[in-house]
Amino acid sequence: MDQARKVFGKYMGIEVSVFISLLFHVAMIWILPYVGKLISIIILGISCYRIITMAISHMAILLLQTGKSTEGERVHSRLRYLALTFLNLAEVVMFGAIVILVVKNLTEKQIFTSDFASRAAILYHCFKLTMLNITVTPQPISLFGYFLHVLLSLLGMELIVVVLAIVLTIRSEDEAFLYRELSNEEYWNWRARFFERSPWANEPIFMRKIVEPLVKRNSSKVLDVGCGSGILSRELSAHGLQITGIDNSEAMLKIAMKYSPKTIRYIPGSADFLPIPDNSYDAVVMRMVLHNVSDWRLAISHAFRVLKKGGCAIIAEGFPPSDDCRPFFQSVLSKIHKREYFTENVLKHAIEESGFEVISCDNHIIHKASVATWLKNAVPEPKLRRYILKQHFDMPSACQKAYNMTKENGDCLIDLRFCIFICQTRNSPTSTY
Repeated sequence: MDQARKVFGKYMGIEVSVFISLLFHVAMIWILPYVGKLISIIILGISCYRIITMAISHMAILLLQTGKSTEGERVHSRLRYLALTFLNLAEVVMFGAIVILVVKNLTEKQIFTSDFASRAAILYHCFKLTMLNITVTPQPISLFGYFLHVLLSLLGMELIVVVLAIVLTIRSEDEAFLYRELSNEEYWNWRARFFERSPWANEPIFMRKIVEPLVKRNSSKVLDVGCGSGILSRELSAHGLQITGIDNSEAMLKIAMKYSPKTIRYIPGSADFLPIPDNSYDAVVMRMVLHNVSDWRLAISHAFRVLKKGGCAIIAEGFPPSDDCRPFFQSVLSKIHKREYFTENVLKHAIEESGFEVISCDNHIIHKASVATWLKNAVPEPKLRRYILKQHFDMPSACQKAYNMTKENGDCLIDLRFCIFICQTRNSPTSTY
């Protein structure tokens, strides 16, 4: 996609093509009443060519503009597409006028008025639509690409440019512009089938670092917030604990209930609004949950609320191996699904503000995790998987060192870092949300 952007200046070329086509039709409406049959036929042929170009431009707009990654960009794309649609409708009307004028010239019959007032009215409406297009069109990124397209359009070669834009985009690896972005619900419905294959989901040491503290504390009633497909809930239940799992994904809960013993209770609900009475549980577990919650601070506050006095909370989250890798970490994960980003210190501060005392914070490393395997089970689109894998191969040298990255048979192996906070309630929270 970057290659297409360099050539076309953020797709400005498509809009230039439509704009120049409009100017052509405007000019032809003015001159057709004063030309002969041969020139009329030539003008009609060029006009037909430009109408075909317009149709292909619309295809390009759909391809290049409707897969934006954020809601704001999608709204802007729809505005641009709507503006171009109105412009193209005006162009079709003017094409009809040109056809009628050409027929008049060929048959010498007065079937279309060509006085000044009629033509001026047509051009006035075209001008208003053109202004609409200008107001919703951002400035191009590449001035060279912009002027290159203007030149080619003036030479009548804009059809070649539009087709080239489509070809470059189809061949591009930037899948974010080539697939329909899944809603949060759709993503987790898909992800539920492969969730247990996540590199951290069944990792024995990671699991033991969460289960053992609860067993030692004799936490008989445990709430597993964001239980997913019930992996941790089943492990906790196997150690004799009374478990309630809660998740806002219906697909996840169906799998959890299918493979769990009847002693585990599963209920639907969101982490930031737990449908649980106050002082109900001895322990709360949130493993790889908070980054999926928009109001994650409120989720921590709710965890405090449902715990009994002296209750325990275990919160585990994944973080980049160093601050230098944070931009890369966010760049990769932002392409997969909507999530929140925070640092270890910010998370620790939020935990303490909610009324907890952080007893310990353990860094856990999963060595040599396969990026290709993770992507296969976390990203629905194959082309986006290849793009993100390439991002890992091309990560800065400092990140390669921090992630302890190695390449093996077309795969990328990295170390994954997690922080496990073990917390205990104080008498009362210092702040509320």
